[in-house]
Amino acid sequence: MELQRFARNVADRIQSADTVTIGPKGLEFKGLIEVAPLPSDLQQRKVKLSRFIRAINSKARLDAIADALGVAKSTDVRAQKNEIILEINRRVADSRDMDIISASLSGVTGENF
Repeated sequence: MELQRFARNVADRIQSADTVTIGPKGLEFKGLIEVAPLPSDLQQRKVKLSRFIRAINSKARLDAIADALGVAKSTDVRAQKNEIILEINRRVADSRDMDIISASLSGVTGENF
């Protein structure tokens, strides 16, 4: 699972780079898209949700969150938590996106993020 995520991440970076060089220092990506940092209030909301997910001890609750986000379930709880957090990070670009995720998860989590 970790290797698949790494490969997917490298593939995404290669697609967004202008040039890719393989040299003595490894892979070098030039011209990557730079993303502006999120506003601090939005980043705090994402951190709160990530910490909540990391703290979940119930596999059933974790599965319910995965279902709500359309993330594949896993027998490896840690990998499933990572996939959920990656999906949230992929979806959230602004406060509106975070509001949508918070609303969709509020029934499962009992929290507003």
